[in-house]
Amino acid sequence: MNRKILIVCMQLLVLIAISLIIIVLVDKNDQVITPDSFKAYKLKKRGNDTSRKPSEWFTLQRAYPYDSVPLKAYRRALERAIAVRNATLNMTELNCTLAGPSNVGGRITAMAVHPDEPYTIYAGAALGGVFKSTNGGENWQPVSDDVPSLSVGDLVIDPINPDCLYLGTGEANSSGDSYAGTGLYRTTNAGDSWEFIGLPESYHIGRIAIDPIDTDRIFVAVMGKLFGTNSQRGVYRSTDGGNSWEQVLFLTDSTGAVDVVINSSDPQIVYAAMWERIRNPQYRRVGGMTSGIWKSTDGGDNWFQLTRGLPAPSPNVGRIGLAVSDTDPDILYASYVDHPGNLMGFWRTTDGGDNWESRLVSPSPSTFSGFGWYFGKIWVHPTDPDIVYFGDVDMWRSTDGGAHWYSIMGSMHVDMHAMYQDPNLPEYMVVGNDGGVFISQNGGGYWTKCYDLPITQFYAITIDNQLPYRLYGGTQDNSTPRTLYGGMDDWDVIFYGDGFYTNIDFNNSNIIYAEAQYGWLGKSTNLGQDWEQILNGIDGNERCNWCTPVVMSPLNSRVLFYGAERLYKTTNGGQ
Repeated sequence: MNRKILIVCMQLLVLIAISLIIIVLVDKNDQVITPDSFKAYKLKKRGNDTSRKPSEWFTLQRAYPYDSVPLKAYRRALERAIAVRNATLNMTELNCTLAGPSNVGGRITAMAVHPDEPYTIYAGAALGGVFKSTNGGENWQPVSDDVPSLSVGDLVIDPINPDCLYLGTGEANSSGDSYAGTGLYRTTNAGDSWEFIGLPESYHIGRIAIDPIDTDRIFVAVMGKLFGTNSQRGVYRSTDGGNSWEQVLFLTDSTGAVDVVINSSDPQIVYAAMWERIRNPQYRRVGGMTSGIWKSTDGGDNWFQLTRGLPAPSPNVGRIGLAVSDTDPDILYASYVDHPGNLMGFWRTTDGGDNWESRLVSPSPSTFSGFGWYFGKIWVHPTDPDIVYFGDVDMWRSTDGGAHWYSIMGSMHVDMHAMYQDPNLPEYMVVGNDGGVFISQNGGGYWTKCYDLPITQFYAITIDNQLPYRLYGGTQDNSTPRTLYGGMDDWDVIFYGDGFYTNIDFNNSNIIYAEAQYGWLGKSTNLGQDWEQILNGIDGNERCNWCTPVVMSPLNSRVLFYGAERLYKTTNGGQ
């Protein structure tokens, strides 16, 4: 009898042990990180907070005690940095060495291609200045390091003199890390040197348009301050090649010009997209009553708003993109995004803007991103006015005048900001996005990434204390790159999304803590091959910043601190 009881007890113990193992494994699997779990986390954190408050920590630690960095102080610091760099170029003990990565890429906001030499490409980075390639993107050289702003808003080549380029500084995409510029610059020797030619308080430049017949006549779409209001925004015009400027279209101190295009057959006809938006580190509003499309028929002297068939003025009308067909300039396309950032649709006119019709049939607007204020550019095929492209998370193309759209993104990185299509060989396309520069030789069927382009934007960097040649960093939209061998071009990308703070266990280099947006924290114990989420104990309902601070104790590598609405601490490495 006792033997039977003992056997039954042993069987029960085995069953309990197996159950506990299953429970642990299930719980463990619930913490394994996958792309779907990351997406679900992001959507939960965003919730119904349309302002999304993404940059409070990132911005205020740089601007304190102000809401934004004072422009004059910013410019002084940039000029001082250039002076120090130039003074120490030949001093080995003081000169910095580029550590990379050259094989990851970063956000491209503007692009210009030589009209007669399509393999000569100029790429403008969100925070890296202008790079030039003369061999179709195989190799790149920085050409604007002496310009006191590394943030590129737009870049355009004089259509008659390709050695002359205009650089508008200050990215106009209205993200928290869209840095202000210091005005407009010109080179007359293909980028060898640049001169400042005006608009010092433009802050952010959306587009530069040059009269194709009289190239001394230039229009600039100026967005003005991102974190605040100012009157130096709207459309500016120069009639002497940039030596002097006048403001020819102004609406309000919170409404800037984000796009401007010229009728190539009759350059007296100019169109401008005006965008009302205002934000600060804790708030974003990307729409307003004064957002709309304006037209001039006398070279910019007088303007009137286009309304027939377009969305009615509303507090929720946001960013507008414009494109005019070069082969039939009466055909224009407009993309509209609302507040808080959803696509409203596409409109087309065939009579120069007198009448517009809504074009979008499929896919539904919800297919596109919910943060359209970050993109907003549209392009027309150089020889076929029915083919149109739209930059969003994907690169979209329509072959029926904007009615039906399909993605041609292929293997490209996400988030499209710039595009060029060769009018003489339309199969040749160059695209700039958050991953760098991509080239297609077959009209978008296949894309090749360009390397040798060190423009990755780092939020934070980390050194492996045991193996200090191993560098890690969290980056804008390129996750967490790292080098295990200390090379320029041997970086690989681990983890997900935008990368932020990375912490390496100073007792065990195989243990890595990495973070994505809104404080999504992961841990790897095998040098980044596998990851588990370690947010147990952190209230998922608390608001976390886009760039959530995570710090490892210098005394105990199992102790980490996590800053949400409250400060959290783990003493067991997040377990």
